[in-house]
Amino acid sequence: MTIDQHKNAEISPWWKSARVLVPAAVGAGLLLFVGGWALARATADSDAPATVTSATAAPSPSPTPSGTQVAEPPAVAPTCAAEVDVTSEWSGGFQANVIVSAFGDVEGWTVTMSVGDAVIDGAWNTTLKSGASGNVTASNVDYNGTIPDGGTATLGFTASGEPDFQDVACTAVAPEAD
Repeated sequence: MTIDQHKNAEISPWWKSARVLVPAAVGAGLLLFVGGWALARATADSDAPATVTSATAAPSPSPTPSGTQVAEPPAVAPTCAAEVDVTSEWSGGFQANVIVSAFGDVEGWTVTMSVGDAVIDGAWNTTLKSGASGNVTASNVDYNGTIPDGGTATLGFTASGEPDFQDVACTAVAPEAD
């Protein structure tokens, strides 16, 4: 090639040369093939079931105006949380409130907890009984069982002894289906 021909020749970028493109394409194809084979082997060798099950019933399809069916999402069971707040203490006793928070519409609730060696003297807004000690259960009464999503209900009690709360848990009752 003469100098004039060389000056007029179009120079392509280095990455467009066949020496670079062919090995890169082969490498990418090989990577995709090996990756797919490894994924297939991992799926075939796993002990996991092929289907996913749910504790809730499968949604029933609803007809749409176009004639296609759309599955409605399953209803989510409501839950609740309980937090104990000691509002007052004195020599030999204390007063506490338990705030029950609803996550989903709740039609009833039960709080379980350990109060240690304390003995319940009296309670309000709950079925918690005087004289209870150790592991206790406090449920709603007829006027405070329904809590809307994001709402709260409060129960309270006085007790003899030291406040020592362990294993505080809340169980929610879902509204009945229509």
